[in-house]
Amino acid sequence: INPPVQVEEFGAEPKQDYFLVATRLEPHKRVDLAIQAANELAVPLKVMGNGTDRQRLERLAGPTVEFVGRVSDTERKRLFGSATAFLNPQEEDFGITTVEALASGTPVIAYGKGGAAEIIEDGVHGLLFATQDLEDLVGAIRAFDPAKFKPATLQRRAQLFSEDAFRVQLDAFVGEAYQQFKADANRR
Repeated sequence: INPPVQVEEFGAEPKQDYFLVATRLEPHKRVDLAIQAANELAVPLKVMGNGTDRQRLERLAGPTVEFVGRVSDTERKRLFGSATAFLNPQEEDFGITTVEALASGTPVIAYGKGGAAEIIEDGVHGLLFATQDLEDLVGAIRAFDPAKFKPATLQRRAQLFSEDAFRVQLDAFVGEAYQQFKADANRR
């Protein structure tokens, strides 16, 4: 059962010309890949978040990369909703920010392992790249066509991870566990 995401708080906005990364700035989050890809392709990238790796990442960043740091909830929702695409170069157990991007009607370009592979159907909700390296991420960004992704389709996908969906899944799990417990008790 995946954790609940407050998807109802997010909404689509008119798209602007930038990619978005939103995460803690730590080496294992692989924000360096997103920055290197933005540098190579000369595409605008906004980096939301702070962490111990920020200074190194700022030194790596070219002129199209902007660090916005921690932002208000209102600004966070605006950044998610108006991004061309959300970049998720790291492997996560789940990926709350990936779901928040979908809830905002924003497609996701993600490393196709872990939670992203469960959340994103390649070509439907975004693009998955196979190898966690610069070449594959650059290839995915080049192949990305924002016109292929409909905000309503993305938002419907996010609903699968909503608080309501979580409650239904949890209730079903507990109910099944209780029935199994009763069956096991009756066999004793």
